[in-house]
Amino acid sequence: MKGIFPLVVGAALAAVAVRPAAQVAVQTFRTSVQYVAVDVVVTDHNDKPIENLGIDDFEIVEGGKPQKIADFQFVSIPAISRNIAVNVAHEPEPDVASNIAPSPTSRLFAIVVDDLHLIEQDTLKIKRTLTDLVNAFSPDDEVAMVFVSHSNLGINFTRNTSVIMARIDKIKEALGFGLDALAAGPAKEDQSTGPRAGLGSPALRAGDVPPPPPSKFRLTYARSAVLTLSTVAKSLAGSSHSRRAVFFVTGGTTIDPFTSDFSDPLSLDFRTLQDDYLKVFDDAKKADVPIYVIDPRGNVSPADAVRGDAGQSFRTRSQVVENIRIQHNNMATIAVQTGGRAIFNATDMTRMMTEIVQDNGSYYLLGYYPDPFVADGKFHDLKVRVKREGARVRARAGYEAPSATRPSAPVSASVTAAIGAGVNVAGLPLRAFAEPIASDGKNTTIAVTVEVTYPAPVDGSTRIEDNVELRLLALDPDAQQKASSTRTHHFTAPVPGAGTASFLINEVITLPAQPLTLRIAVGSQSLGKAGTVQLVVDLPRASKGLALGGIAIGFDGPTRQPTMLPDAFNGLIPFQPTTSRIFRNADTLRLFGHVYWKDKSAKPTVTMTLTGPNGTNRSAPSLISQNPVGNQEDAVIAALLPLNNLAPGRYHLALEASLPGGKPLTRDVLFEVR
Repeated sequence: MKGIFPLVVGAALAAVAVRPAAQVAVQTFRTSVQYVAVDVVVTDHNDKPIENLGIDDFEIVEGGKPQKIADFQFVSIPAISRNIAVNVAHEPEPDVASNIAPSPTSRLFAIVVDDLHLIEQDTLKIKRTLTDLVNAFSPDDEVAMVFVSHSNLGINFTRNTSVIMARIDKIKEALGFGLDALAAGPAKEDQSTGPRAGLGSPALRAGDVPPPPPSKFRLTYARSAVLTLSTVAKSLAGSSHSRRAVFFVTGGTTIDPFTSDFSDPLSLDFRTLQDDYLKVFDDAKKADVPIYVIDPRGNVSPADAVRGDAGQSFRTRSQVVENIRIQHNNMATIAVQTGGRAIFNATDMTRMMTEIVQDNGSYYLLGYYPDPFVADGKFHDLKVRVKREGARVRARAGYEAPSATRPSAPVSASVTAAIGAGVNVAGLPLRAFAEPIASDGKNTTIAVTVEVTYPAPVDGSTRIEDNVELRLLALDPDAQQKASSTRTHHFTAPVPGAGTASFLINEVITLPAQPLTLRIAVGSQSLGKAGTVQLVVDLPRASKGLALGGIAIGFDGPTRQPTMLPDAFNGLIPFQPTTSRIFRNADTLRLFGHVYWKDKSAKPTVTMTLTGPNGTNRSAPSLISQNPVGNQEDAVIAALLPLNNLAPGRYHLALEASLPGGKPLTRDVLFEVR
């Protein structure tokens, strides 16, 4: 069975080499007393949002003591219904990743598709439900899609919902091995020779007596689905989004871990599943992540809940009915225990999908400073009450207080904690760019530039002095570590007046030529904090005939920011890349990249297209042949791009390479001129 969540590090962290950092004098930066933010959904008895409450209508109690509410805000994100076509070309993903804190109107959603408890005959219902759900999201929402047993189909967090829609259109690829409401898989004759071969039972016909449920697979599948939820919930904990949620799309397991007959030989295993459920509830509570459980089958009948004609049999119908009841009870338990909602037996799934997204679009943001505040590293329970009769309140159950660890602790500790999260951690503001810069067909050298921003010192310091650790971790779709690097440096830089200070870090890492997610973490010993960003790295593979590397962008002229390891790119990139994608008319940009191909008798054509307020302009950048690398040809792409004639606005730069008679390859960069 494939890995669970492509954004989660898991055991891979243990293999990362950590070098001890030298001690350095700790500077004083702007910090705050422990502050707790609480997002609160308030609905009436019909689960409709109540939107006219004021600060005096709320009460927060921690440890039995009422707390003073310091901040109050009502967030209302209008419900929308889009119609995102899957066959329309979507806008390119940004080539620079950032962990800058989002606005209150940007929500973080993870869709978990439980392909182990969904069956192929419901493909159209599943696609329709997922489509309705995604169409209800706002353009500011960040969305990821996770499959319980197909990590290769997962999609990283993106605002580009057309990418999600394209995957939904191919949902059939994930189905075919799930258990139905009789806990039976597909017929044996339909099984492959893969890891799940032999799971199925012979197809049942009306009147057949079903064989005993395959308890081993039933339990394994149930645990896989529940543990995936736990992993996803923990991964969202590091997000700075004010509202985040998991949408769990499933048909549900037929095991009831809370009321099963524990005289069964598998009773100990069922108790293990019960522990798995309790862990999900605890992880979701600590992460402040409600789980909305969705049964895409709608108002399901016994005949529709199983494969073949088994549901028509009088001898099996009662068992199917009972199993559907167990499935729905499990769904309701997950939702209630995590502060979400369960959607099953619904006749209008489109309306319900809009309703649960709207449930996350009308909420109150409360903030308070715990009195007393105890930095004990423990979970502190809190209760939110609303002084209005009949109001239903769903809010986080508490928060995990920081420990009393001194900021002078080794910087690696904060980096390890941050890089283990499945989402960007905003403890230290970062922007990052990673470009495939050299390839031999099997391995690719990646040039990484990270911009780090420090808050303004409050002790009168005119220079930053710090130990900084940069850690890179490359993961495949199964969350397996493929490469890593850790480097710690002593760093000094001037502080520009009373403002923030930023600098660049350069690093190089060699990765295998395959789809990878690169997690980048930077930790500061002085601040005792770390930040992370992640990039999906598209590595060139010239073995397919033609490959195009990334596009590095820099300023024509001297480097504009202090740079750590300025010599790291010697012989690779002839200038310092910038992570900025906002430029001035006075700027002239330098562009640099590589193109690789196999046929020595051919030479690629490269075209640069710039589209924006000025219309569309095409040009041909310089193409400079290099010495062959391994068994492939190599050429450098270089160009200057003056911006003085460009009107203010947003621009799309596309670099296209093609061989005669071949399919073109494109690299895209989005930027803005102000």
